[in-house]
Amino acid sequence: LEIQKAYCAAGADIIKTNTFGSMNWVLDEYNLGARAYELSYLGAKIAKDACMEYAHIKPRYVAGALGPGTKLPSLGHMGYDAMYQGYAEAARGLIDGGVELFLIETAQDPLQIKAALHAIFDTMEALHVTLPVMVSVTIELSGTMLIGTDAATIASILEPFELFSLGFNCGTGPEQVLSHVKTLSEVWAGPIS
Repeated sequence: LEIQKAYCAAGADIIKTNTFGSMNWVLDEYNLGARAYELSYLGAKIAKDACMEYAHIKPRYVAGALGPGTKLPSLGHMGYDAMYQGYAEAARGLIDGGVELFLIETAQDPLQIKAALHAIFDTMEALHVTLPVMVSVTIELSGTMLIGTDAATIASILEPFELFSLGFNCGTGPEQVLSHVKTLSEVWAGPIS
């Protein structure tokens, strides 16, 4: 809570939840998988409480952050359906906790991204909620995601989804990612993060 309050005090408009690994298959490594919904919900509520404390200054928005987890379906670490179910449970907790948008971040595998997106969009539909969804992928120094997907290909893969933005985080510094942002700007019609 104190970290999120500090970001609000500094003037941040969007505050992320601390739920990067709140999917059951990640939490199972710590014998906490059964608490995935609860931890996602609480992560959203804590961030929401921080934002509400500073709402009198200006509106703040809570981004439900979900990372890639510790297993990738393209590498055979786990099945798509199990990954989908874990993301759906986390998404439900984040929505119930009050997030105003989703951020799939540090994504490394197109199948992982698709499992997360299908789970998020299906959960929103089931709960009669519509929230923006951002995706941020990691491009390694090799110029591709961990699975070998480049910026242009990930844009093509994600084109059918109604995303608020697509962009990059982690992996490299600003100089290295510049060429990937340029490529993305040539093939992606939506906002870039």
